[in-house]
Amino acid sequence: MDYTNLYNLYYKKIYYQVHSMIRDHYLAEDIVQETFIKAFEKADSILDESKIGPWLMTIAKRTAVDFIRKESRQGCEFVEDLINYKEEPKTSVEKEVEWEFFKNEIECEINNLRKEQQAIIHLKINNGLKEKEIASQLKMNPGTVKINLYRARKQLKSKLEPQLVIA
Repeated sequence: MDYTNLYNLYYKKIYYQVHSMIRDHYLAEDIVQETFIKAFEKADSILDESKIGPWLMTIAKRTAVDFIRKESRQGCEFVEDLINYKEEPKTSVEKEVEWEFFKNEIECEINNLRKEQQAIIHLKINNGLKEKEIASQLKMNPGTVKINLYRARKQLKSKLEPQLVIA
């Protein structure tokens, strides 16, 4: 892998992506540089060279989000163990971008739950149903719904809470 060609090939694309998130030329350049440093340090972990572009973009986006989190010194609120995560903050572009990435991470973690827990969480989040209503709809014991909801929340919290920046 020729690092110079790789840098020249992806620099502009990554810069524009980061700049659209950060909206500051100098900070975007710093983040792009940091992205390439991280990528070069982990270059041996890429198995399929056709996926280098998306891999670099992922590193860049995560680096930008990390920067935004550090700069803001304010974390997203952990509202009722993420059940009300659809209530988006409307404070700034950076916060909105950070919130979008965090919501995507939440969805990924929900998809890692057991199917039964996924169904319960989605009914709770999307439909705002109470435990008895969920139990009725899924033809389950209300106690089973309550236990599964508790376990799902606990698992989501343990996976996502470390990503929050505490002010």
